[in-house]
Parts: sequence; structure tokens; C-alpha cells
Amino acid sequence: DIEYLVVDGAQAMGMIDLTKSADSVKNCDFYAAPGHKWLNGPPGTGVLYIRSADIRPPEFYPTISQRMEQYSGCTDDSDTCFPIAEALQVRGCSNVPGFAAMMRAMHFVQDEGGSLRIEQHILGLSREVKNIILSKSPHSLISPHADAAVLSGLTAFFPFNWNNPQQIFTDKKTADRVVSELLKKQIQIRSIGFQNAGSEKQSSEPVHALRVSTGYFNNAGQVGAFRDALQEVLKRLS
Repeated sequence: DIEYLVVDGAQAMGMIDLTKSADSVKNCDFYAAPGHKWLNGPPGTGVLYIRSADIRPPEFYPTISQRMEQYSGCTDDSDTCFPIAEALQVRGCSNVPGFAAMMRAMHFVQDEGGSLRIEQHILGLSREVKNIILSKSPHSLISPHADAAVLSGLTAFFPFNWNNPQQIFTDKKTADRVVSELLKKQIQIRSIGFQNAGSEKQSSEPVHALRVSTGYFNNAGQVGAFRDALQEVLKRLS
């Protein structure tokens, strides 16, 4: 009884080839993604895919549209009814430079050989990062790695003692420390916190991990530099 399927594609567009049948945006009614993440476009831009222009859910009123009144009050037999796709785009103060830059980012994907080639590059680097963690402390790896269908350019793992890989840290202080130390070595990653979703016997306190993103602009040499820097930093954890 799901009336609409809405997908948050913030971490997919520009990383995953959305032309493949399993990952196609056509599998949902609405697909939204920002332009500044994996597409490397400017902030304040994004994409909203709408499967059918005839979809007009009343709870999705476009509050910034100049035609909101005509849109929200329309009926199926109304001559003044604007489809949601049009209502969302009609504005008097559009960010034309941002939109132009967003289009250029999309053309860049095409110029580089298409989204499949970019996906293969990103996931290939991400697999190298995951293998670094798996080879040293497999229990610290959070991100899926065995099933190719759920691979992504994101690699999340808990900090661990390089000399004693069984010693894993889940506190914010340690995660932030690793991020800070790596930044001094020109390696930028993120510290992320989330609720522990493990067994009932585990604490419900938030845990903190490290997240590495391998973009299209990265290369194998940088992954190697990350490995060396990470080893040096994690050796100092105890």
C-alpha cells in the first residue's frame, strides 16, 4: 500500500551508474540528489527526478514556487492546474550561474566516458581502501564489502590500534584525533557518529567512526598515501 516511493540519492548520483536497471531512477516516483557531492557541482544545486508529471501529491506543496496557489488548489478537471514538475521550476529568482555550473558538471561526466566509467573508478579505489582495513583489522570495518551490489565510494571503519588490531575504539575523541592527525598530513577524511544498532546487550550510546570518500578526482597513489599516513597515526593509538 505504498503510494509513492521517494529516494534520497544524496550519496549516489555521480558515484553510481543510474542507467543500470537495478539502480535506475525509474524504479521510484521521486529521486532527489544534491549537485555538490559526487557530481562535484556547486552548492545550492541539485536534481529532482519525477517519474510522471501527472503526480500531484497534495502534501508536496512547492512552497517556493510563484504558482503554489494554482498548484495546491488544482483539481483533475481544472484548466489552471500546473503539474508538480513545472510548479517546482517556475521562479522569478533562479540561480542561473549555479544551474549552468551544474549542467557543466553533468557534461563532464559524459566527457569522461559516462557514469559507468566513473562508477568503476570510484568503486575500484574504494575497494582498495576497504582492503587496507580488511587486511589489518577486519572487525573494524563497517561498510559492506563482499556484495558488489551494495558497494559504494564510502568506506566507514572504527579506529584501531595498528600494532594490536583487535583493539578497536568507538569514542568521539579518538575518531576526531585521527581525523586531525591525518589532516596535518594532507589527508582529509571525516568523523561520523551514529546510534549503535547492534544487539540488545550492547550500549545504546552513540559510537563514532571514520569515513573515507574516494572521489573521481582521486587516484591510486593517493590511496597509498592514505594507507601510509593511517598506519603512522594508528600506531600511536593505545
